[in-house]
Amino acid sequence: VYYSTSATLAGATHISQDESVTNHSVPLTGLTTGAKYYYYVKSGVATDNNGGSYYNFNTTSDTVAPSILGLTATSITDTTAIIEWTTNERATSQVEYGTTSGNYTATTTTDTSLNMDHAVSLSGLTQNATYYYRVISTDASGNTSTSSQSSFAARETLSTETQVKQRE
Repeated sequence: VYYSTSATLAGATHISQDESVTNHSVPLTGLTTGAKYYYYVKSGVATDNNGGSYYNFNTTSDTVAPSILGLTATSITDTTAIIEWTTNERATSQVEYGTTSGNYTATTTTDTSLNMDHAVSLSGLTQNATYYYRVISTDASGNTSTSSQSSFAARETLSTETQVKQRE
């Protein structure tokens, strides 16, 4: 199979299989979404160039935002916490948070690595304060999901060994 986004097949990519079969199937990977591709097939000594015109197909565009799943706050201390979640497709990671419900006064830098497992560290928290947060993930096609609000309480700084043992 020779294929390209050019109607003249300029710069065509060639995929071949050495296996001798009567039914052929060649997977094409790494295609651009929302693009028109032109191709022709060559098999053994036969070439089907469709009378000089090439076959074509269109790839579909991804218009579905990632699903945010399993949102939770972990490793909570008096000044830090880690916000974790998963997405059903590779996406970016960002957290908005604040101490008033619905008012997110702080935002983490967007981690542009496209991952399915996300963990974002928060630091500089105020001890014994309740934090409200939501997460934002954007897939490679630019589709964005924002979670519903969740909350956690930063712990109180303990000053004595007795207090530490009581909390454990």
